[in-house]
Amino acid sequence: MCDWITHLATAWVLAELLRIRRHREALLIGAVLPDIYKPIAISLEVLGVVAITPTAILLLEPLHSIAGALLLSLATSTLWRSGIRQVFPLIFLGCMSHLLLDSLLPFGPPLLLPLTPIYLGLQLVWQEDYLPAVVSATAAFAIYVCSRVSGR
Repeated sequence: MCDWITHLATAWVLAELLRIRRHREALLIGAVLPDIYKPIAISLEVLGVVAITPTAILLLEPLHSIAGALLLSLATSTLWRSGIRQVFPLIFLGCMSHLLLDSLLPFGPPLLLPLTPIYLGLQLVWQEDYLPAVVSATAAFAIYVCSRVSGR
C-alpha cells in the first residue's frame, strides 16, 4: 500500500541520496501533497458538510496528474518566504515521487490528464500490500543509522 508512511519515507531517502539539506520539508510536503484532499474530504464528511461519493473523488483525481502536481507545487511554494525558485523544484520532486509510487498500483494515477484520462498502473503492488511501506521505512532507517555511524 502506498500510504503516507511510504511516500514520506521514500521522499526522505530521496533527500538523503540527493543530499538535500535546505528546505527538505518542502520535498516531504510534496510527497504527500497529491493526497491532501483525503483528510479534508474525511473531515467534511464527518462534520456533515458534504457526503463524499465516488463521483466527488473522481473530481479530485486531477491532483494525481503531472499537471495537477505542477499546480499544487506552484501554489504551495508561494507559502515559503525563501521564494518559489528554491522550493518549487523540491515540492514538485516530492509530488513526482508520489505519482511514481502510485503508478506501482494496479489502478495508478491518471498521469496525463487533461490530455488523456487513462490510468497508468504497473500492477506491481496491490493496494492491500504492505511491502512498499516496509521497504521504504527499512531503507530510511538503514540510511539514518549509516549516516549516524559515519558521523554525517
